[in-house]
Amino acid sequence: MERGSYSSLTTKALALFLQDTISFDRFNLNIGLRYDRQIPYVDAQDVLAVINDHPAWTNNFSSAATNAIDGIIPAVGMTEIQGYDSDGNDYTWTNISPRLSLTWDMTGNGKNVLKVHGASYYQWMGSGHASRWRPGGTGGWMNFWWQDGNGNGVYDVSELYWHNTADYSLYRAFDDSGNFTGDLNDGAGVFYGSYDPLNPTRTTDPYRLVDKETTAPRTVEIGVTFEKELLSDFSVTLASSFRRYDQWNWNLSYYPDTGALESTDWYMSAGTPPANIPGIGDTKEASEHEWYVLKPEYGYTPWSFEKKRPDYHIDYYGLDVIFTKRLSNRWMFNGSFTLASQQAHFGDDGMINPTQTWALEGRGSTGRGEGETVRSGRYDTPVWMFKASGLYQLPIWDIDLSFTLNGRKGRKIRETFQITDYSLPNPRSQSQMIWMLPYGTDTSSDIFLLNLRVQKRLKFRDIGRIIFSFDLYNVLNASTIHWRYPKDHGRYTAQGSVFSPNPSFYFAKDNFAPRSFKLGVSFRF
Repeated sequence: MERGSYSSLTTKALALFLQDTISFDRFNLNIGLRYDRQIPYVDAQDVLAVINDHPAWTNNFSSAATNAIDGIIPAVGMTEIQGYDSDGNDYTWTNISPRLSLTWDMTGNGKNVLKVHGASYYQWMGSGHASRWRPGGTGGWMNFWWQDGNGNGVYDVSELYWHNTADYSLYRAFDDSGNFTGDLNDGAGVFYGSYDPLNPTRTTDPYRLVDKETTAPRTVEIGVTFEKELLSDFSVTLASSFRRYDQWNWNLSYYPDTGALESTDWYMSAGTPPANIPGIGDTKEASEHEWYVLKPEYGYTPWSFEKKRPDYHIDYYGLDVIFTKRLSNRWMFNGSFTLASQQAHFGDDGMINPTQTWALEGRGSTGRGEGETVRSGRYDTPVWMFKASGLYQLPIWDIDLSFTLNGRKGRKIRETFQITDYSLPNPRSQSQMIWMLPYGTDTSSDIFLLNLRVQKRLKFRDIGRIIFSFDLYNVLNASTIHWRYPKDHGRYTAQGSVFSPNPSFYFAKDNFAPRSFKLGVSFRF
């Protein structure tokens, strides 16, 4: 159960942009400057954990269970709050982004053009950023084990349990009257957190402090482009680019009473994973690297401190060859081929828990947390990709033939498993995700997709045209699976060498639709 899963947050933003172009001889200089100021706000609202009249509650919880949970984690109200830093000053992202490009017409006839450009960009502050300033206690959470004793599929107050963290023995979290009976000292950080169940509507300063040095993540880009017109209607462009994504922020656990801030010194080695696990088999390179957990003295704290993340950055290198044939002599063509590399670098201080560093350093990065897979591929940079499209107008019958062809290297695959060792001394840090290979070692199948179109144009007097079209999709009838879950094998528990497989391991989520066609007609007047 989580209080405040729905909340109202706002970002107020001001942007100013100046741009000018200076031309001299065969040079054009374009200068731009952007100013951004973004301010986060928490809107006035009531934050709920239990929504009594919502079907998720009425259909799945008994009234006794709903009332008991609502009693231990009730709603709490908030007034409007403007974000502020750890020193108490107004918090903003205030950034200046310069942009500069120089174009040189090398031969004075537009047939050989060299362009150099550089720019910096800053990330937009999403409205969710303001959640950092929700008062402490408004975002509490509480978890339960559920044992459906009567098999009716409804959570009842007598079926909700906690366990003792020392021996994992279960006990009821509520008595028959709905009074809470959990051991709050033992369950802190395991079964509840971010609020005080003994005074559940009490609020405090936010549990997350935000350092004044944190700011919007930045992208710095430098590029060189050379365009050559080979024929009067055909040109080739060679473009190289470098981008660095830096100035990231991260959250570190924090003890306000002592000022202790999470660091690598908080972590201890838990040994190396087994070289072979029943149900997985060979764990590949995982057994060559230690995994780390928190030392026993670092228990639960709801507090965190958002700081600038030192050393960490992502570098992108790209090379594009672009072919452009303008429509003439009844045909046109556009095509491009890209070689690219995107790498994450952590340096000496850019990773707190070093368990995964060996698998991620210098490897491809998704840009939103290494190794995560997203369907759109927005954050997945392929080593190579190409795009092509063309059109030919038949000299008779007013028929156009066209095509699109796309291809790319398969998406990078994450291969991991979870390891748990209940003998480790800190009950709040006994598990870790273990990589089996460096990220990007394995990839899914390469992707190719060809589509064709035939189009017939008919003139309708002097009024307009009627266009008949026939589209053939996935001409090669490729059955490529282009979206899968990662190869997350499941959980290995050291006690008893128990392996619980992940039912969605490398599960196919989507593939190209089979070859299909579409007939269409349009009218243009």
